[in-house]
Amino acid sequence: MKKIAFFDIDGTLWDENMIVPQSTKLAIKKLQENGHKAFVCTGRAMGNVNDPQFDEIGFDGFIAACGNYIQMDGEILHERMMSFED
Repeated sequence: MKKIAFFDIDGTLWDENMIVPQSTKLAIKKLQENGHKAFVCTGRAMGNVNDPQFDEIGFDGFIAACGNYIQMDGEILHERMMSFED
């Protein structure tokens, strides 16, 4: 059965120097090779998630802005922008 693993950024993917350890990159690749999906799930806005390290890993999707932005396989599935009035 395929599963989805969700990874937070601060203190989970990134260490205290905003570096993703090589062991983490390898573990996520192995997870994907075994047929599972890997997602970043964060309260950060998507503009604060762009990082070449994440591109290198090749995540299957992103959940950002506390669920207000959801992307899977490069396709935006959900996006809720805050209105000016809000």
